[in-house]
Amino acid sequence: MVIYFDLDDTLYRLYDPFYKAYQKVFHEDLDIYALWKQSRIYSNEIYPKYLNKLITKDELSIYRLKNAFKDFHQFITNQQALDFQKVYEDQQAHLTLSSTMKELFNYLKEKNISHGIITNGKEKHNDKLFIFNHDFLYNFRKSRLSKTTKRNL
Repeated sequence: MVIYFDLDDTLYRLYDPFYKAYQKVFHEDLDIYALWKQSRIYSNEIYPKYLNKLITKDELSIYRLKNAFKDFHQFITNQQALDFQKVYEDQQAHLTLSSTMKELFNYLKEKNISHGIITNGKEKHNDKLFIFNHDFLYNFRKSRLSKTTKRNL
C-alpha cells in the first residue's frame, strides 16, 4: 500500500499564508477568507496568460489583488499589491505542518507504510516549499519523491 498526499490544501492550507500576509500589510477590517477566495478566482482567470508568458508575475499579482479588493469596495495601488505579494511569498516559504499531520507521518513511518507527495504546482515554487519544510521531509521515502525534490534533500 502507498498513500499519496496532495501538497496544496492537504499538507497545508492555501489560505494561511494569505491570511498572515494580509495581517502584515493591510489593516482594513475585511473578510480575509472571502478576499482570498476572490483573489483565487481572479488568479485562475488570468493564470493561462501568465503561463503563456503574455503577462509577468507582477502583472498577475496586481490584477488578482486589485480586482479582489475592488469586489469589497476597497482600492489598492499597484505598489500595495506588489508589497503584499512579496510578503505572501515569504509566508509561503515558511509553511509548517500541523501537529496532526506530523503525527500521521510519524505513524506511517513507524508502520513502514510508503507515502509520498503529489502536486500540480509549478516545480520552482514547490522546490521552495520542500526546501523550507525539512520538518516533514524526513518522513518521506526518497523513492517516493519526485526527482525535483530528491535533489534538494
